[in-house]
This record gives sequence, C-alpha cells and structure tokens, in this order.
Amino acid sequence: MTGEKDILSRDEYIQKIIEFSEEIDFESLERDGVLTKEGAWYRVLKWSLVPENVRKRVTAMSDDKKGFKVKFSKPTKKMQQLAAKFQKS
Repeated sequence: MTGEKDILSRDEYIQKIIEFSEEIDFESLERDGVLTKEGAWYRVLKWSLVPENVRKRVTAMSDDKKGFKVKFSKPTKKMQQLAAKFQKS
C-alpha cells in the first residue's frame, strides 16, 4: 500500500450510491441456505455464497460457539432519493 487514496470516477461513485440504496434480498439468501435470521442479526451459514455487494453492507460481526453472525446497513431514504435521481439521468 502506498498510502494514496483511491479516487472514484463519477460513474463509480454513482454505482456505489445505487448499490447502497438497494434493499438486500434476505428472503432469497435465507431460502438458499446462506443466512438465517436471529433477532437483529443474521447467522452466516455459507460466507462464500454471500454476494460481494451484500458483504460490503456488513456493519457488525459477532462470533460464538455456533459460528459467526452479522448485521447489515439499511439504505437511508436520502441515499434512495439520490440513487433515484441518478437513475433518471
């Protein structure tokens, strides 16, 4: 690592906004046996099958005798509004 900051292009920045504004399809991930809901947490059953865009949304991790579980960020209304604005243009 050189200590330089990564600079995103406008298109990359817009793509990140759109990715973080989308809801995570937890039903599909649970149905496929990737995650299971445990209160406010999700138990990770198959980390290798968690999509990269979902991995980027992890905000907390916890480890116990059953394995590990995570919490995810939720898209804010402001982020969704901004994404909608970029998707129209």
